[in-house]
Amino acid sequence: MIGYVMVGTNDLAQESRFHELVLKPLALIRFNSNPDYVAYALHTVPEAIEFCVTLPFDQQPAHYGNWSMIAFSAESRATVDHFHQIGLYNGGSNEGKIGSRPPEGLSTINMCAISTATKYVFSIMAATLERTFP
Repeated sequence: MIGYVMVGTNDLAQESRFHELVLKPLALIRFNSNPDYVAYALHTVPEAIEFCVTLPFDQQPAHYGNWSMIAFSAESRATVDHFHQIGLYNGGSNEGKIGSRPPEGLSTINMCAISTATKYVFSIMAATLERTFP
C-alpha cells in the first residue's frame, strides 16, 4: 500500500495549478501548502495526504524518471475520460491512448496516461475486477 506519493518540480505554481484541475475528478483537493510544497488529499479525509508536489529538498533541479508512472484509481471510464481531457487541456501531453488494457487476472482496465511539464507520467485506471480464467 502506498502512504503517499511525492514528486519534484522546478515550477511549483504551474504544477499546483495543473494538479488542482486534473485531480478534481478523483475528489482530491489541495489540503496543505507552503512555499516549498503543495499537498492533496481526498476531500472526505483531508488529513490523509495522498499526493504532494514539491521543490527539491536539496535545491537541485528536479529530474524525471524515464517513464516513471503514478497510477490513480477511478470509479468509472467517464472519470478516466474526464481526467484525460482536463490534463490535455491544461498542458499535459498524451502518453497513452484512452482504452482498455486487459492484463492477466482482470477483465478490463480502462486507462489513459498524460505527462506533465516536469515529464513524469500520470496514469488513471478504472478496473472491472472480474477474474478471468484461461
